[in-house]
Amino acid sequence: MINEDIYEIEKISAGKCGVYKICESREVSMYLVCGSKKACLIDTAYGLNDLSEICSSLTDLPVTVVNTHGHIDHVLGNHWFDNVYMHLDDRNLYLEIVSGFADMIREPWVKEKYGEFVNCIDPDDISFPDANDIVDGDVIDLGDKRLIVAGIPGHTAGSIVLIDPDEKICFSGDSIIEQAWLFLEESLPVETYLKNFKRAVELLRKFGIERIYSGHCANKPLTLSDTDIMISGMEKICSGVAEGRAFSNFAGIGIEYSFGEWSILCQGMDLIPYTSSLKPRLFEFTAICFEELGKKFEPSGRHSIYNCIESAFEVFYCLIDNDNVIGTVALKRFEDDSVELKALYLDSVYRGKEFGSLLINKVIADARNLGYKYIVLDSMSQYKDALRLYEKAGFRSIERYNDNTYADVFMRLDL
Repeated sequence: MINEDIYEIEKISAGKCGVYKICESREVSMYLVCGSKKACLIDTAYGLNDLSEICSSLTDLPVTVVNTHGHIDHVLGNHWFDNVYMHLDDRNLYLEIVSGFADMIREPWVKEKYGEFVNCIDPDDISFPDANDIVDGDVIDLGDKRLIVAGIPGHTAGSIVLIDPDEKICFSGDSIIEQAWLFLEESLPVETYLKNFKRAVELLRKFGIERIYSGHCANKPLTLSDTDIMISGMEKICSGVAEGRAFSNFAGIGIEYSFGEWSILCQGMDLIPYTSSLKPRLFEFTAICFEELGKKFEPSGRHSIYNCIESAFEVFYCLIDNDNVIGTVALKRFEDDSVELKALYLDSVYRGKEFGSLLINKVIADARNLGYKYIVLDSMSQYKDALRLYEKAGFRSIERYNDNTYADVFMRLDL
């Protein structure tokens, strides 16, 4: 039985052949395109309800699946079908994801969201079909309708879009979308994405594409005018004139560039735990920061704690850009149930761009995960920007808790 609380179905075609948008409740979109002989399901989302039954309710035709790329929210429903196609360059990504299906389906959010379905299956009994190869330029013949494959490597190496010339629609997966993700480990550089993007957009213009439907539940389709904004924005990034801001989400960190209603999340930063290999770069960075504050960094004297970071701190992170340390943040044990925020420094070039918040939010999350109840810090009233940053993160003023003669501001954040 189709769970109507999970899926919303909308017919988006004007011609005689049916084209349906199927939006899953985790905000992932699939598209069923029907010809006279076959139907094509573009992506399968998380697929935690019977997608074959959904397709059967819309068409009697045999269904072939084409995945726009190999990410989990586009391929996990492949197990409902026998005939699946995907670009070869995303094959390993697909295999890695589906091999973890049994573990994923047991996760709490799955049971909460899809409990009725999850409780009636044994995930160990589910098998995924091998993916057949599909490449740029392939044509999928559905009978009285064809879909043309165009590659846009960028989001992943094997990302594709599918073009329906009859309906003047492009099904773009995550390649042409309101917020492009290029910060993932499997993503390609923005320069490569831009080159591939331009080539694909020229093909869309050739076919007079009027609507671009992405792989996530946009309120309305994009247009070729939107792609002009995207191209202009990426050109600014590549030429070095775009201003980005730090971001972090469940998938990682990077730099976000915004151009009107469109944004792109790019690689460029790594927030990594300290290791001894970072020591020379860390010391150089810290010395510069201390000098800016009118102090001297003395690692062999009163700052000797920097020589035993692994044992002295609960966590110590370095923010890396182009192999240089450009920021640090740490937690030091304060009492049994609390930690102290330490070593929050940021290169002046990166200030005012959310990198400070990124650092603080990381250690706040770590403190919670480690089971601590609160965080304290000391600072100086002259550091106005830093104090605003602490307040933004939720810290509030408290009485003095140590004998640091340099500090005159003391704060606490309850976790």
